[in-house]
Amino acid sequence: MLRGTVGKEELTEERTDELYERVKPFIYGGTPLMKSLREAVGLFRENNYHQYKLLFVLSDGKPTDGDDPPLRELADLKVTVVCCYITQQPIAEPRRLYSSERPEWEKEAKFMFSMSSSIPAQKIPRTLFVKKGWNR
Repeated sequence: MLRGTVGKEELTEERTDELYERVKPFIYGGTPLMKSLREAVGLFRENNYHQYKLLFVLSDGKPTDGDDPPLRELADLKVTVVCCYITQQPIAEPRRLYSSERPEWEKEAKFMFSMSSSIPAQKIPRTLFVKKGWNR
């Protein structure tokens, strides 16, 4: 987990390099996704967060350390999980918010979808996504 705040200032080249060096060990090699999720649960549990809690997961959906994410614990802590599936395969409908799993998806995409929190449509600022070319 990497914590940092920039405030209203833009990241400098030096700060960007520093952040990259700190996350580099976590983005190359194996994918200990379950370990990372359990660590996130611990961080959310030990810190007394009073604001909205969001966990963003960017992954190819191929964890190297199991496939049993601590979703119940995250839900109990009122953490919203947003997953972004990355792949080298072409995606028929990129930039689309899905409300249900599609049978034609790869198993990794289904796995990522299953980890995502369900968010009522009225809570999603649709215009924000439409302006960026998204569909739902």
